[in-house]
Amino acid sequence: MSSLKRAFRTFSERHSHITFKGHIDLPPEFNYRHEVSVPRGDLIDGHSYSSGYEVELADLPKEIRDLVKSFRCIVESYFACATNVSKAQFWRNTHVPPAIAEARAEVFADAFHQDLVVDQYNLQLFILLQDTTDRDGPFEYLDGAVQAGEMDYYRKRDRKVPFSKSEKLVGRRGDYLLFTTGLTLHKAGIPAENRHRDIMSIAFFPAYTNIGKPISELG
Repeated sequence: MSSLKRAFRTFSERHSHITFKGHIDLPPEFNYRHEVSVPRGDLIDGHSYSSGYEVELADLPKEIRDLVKSFRCIVESYFACATNVSKAQFWRNTHVPPAIAEARAEVFADAFHQDLVVDQYNLQLFILLQDTTDRDGPFEYLDGAVQAGEMDYYRKRDRKVPFSKSEKLVGRRGDYLLFTTGLTLHKAGIPAENRHRDIMSIAFFPAYTNIGKPISELG
């Protein structure tokens, strides 16, 4: 019983939700490359509403590599161990007709969920590649207080509209969010007609997962 209590206390005292925001000036030529992207999610009547691709960290602009390295103390304190970092992921979401979006549980991660890759401890750095408004289908999440009171409503991965309220990653190109994707409920928004949303992400994992490369090796 004593061991169980210690384990529970250790878990409960660890950080759970992180939403750290900032801004980085991106090189003008650094944009989403649709020509190298591949479809993401299910094909619906032969059509894909989301696409993406990966980029090695070494091939990213120095500004982004420096930003990733600047988070080392934060992420290692959060994980309480050495940290690995994954390749960069680039995503473009486009408008989904309401008849399709409403008929399907998900089209491209557009239902609230948690990213349980190995365990609940993973973080992602999201960077806007375009000026983003509500009409562009922004990244959307619940803050810790809302989630604590409403978690039961999101147990199934089928809720697209927040039960009470949510936060959104809107703002200028280069605005970023360091976020606890493993513990905090979040989803992709659906852009309005004739609009799309471009975003990139870099994931951080505890070293024991063996996912990615040690952040200490990032040049």
